[in-house]
Amino acid sequence: MPIAFDPDTRVPFWLASDADKPKETRPTFECIAPTRRQMIQYAKLKEEAIAETNDDAFFEKLIDAVLFGVKGWKNMPTPFSRDALYDLTDDELLELFHGWPRASRLTETDLKNSRSQLPADAASSTSTTPTVAA
Repeated sequence: MPIAFDPDTRVPFWLASDADKPKETRPTFECIAPTRRQMIQYAKLKEEAIAETNDDAFFEKLIDAVLFGVKGWKNMPTPFSRDALYDLTDDELLELFHGWPRASRLTETDLKNSRSQLPADAASSTSTTPTVAA
């Protein structure tokens, strides 16, 4: 079953500055695995934030967009909340804002390891090309 159909599924996301920390202690954000529909909603929230000319209003909308997809965290010094997000730096909030939607994507290594090879005698599913009448 696709992970997006399980509302309790959470995928990890961490900031680049924490990437070298051990997995057991790495500060990690717990994100949804967004569906196409949710990505459309997130895009609207993102556009609203980017359109803001007032810095305070921009960060309020940015945090709305973060909270749309980030549902918790672990290995952090305080419990997860909207207010606790204000303890992150502006750069960390921006990285989270842009990064959480990609948390559920496979890495290049994952993609290479998941590809199965067609047997040499197997026909490709794209071997027949439809013809178009002129």
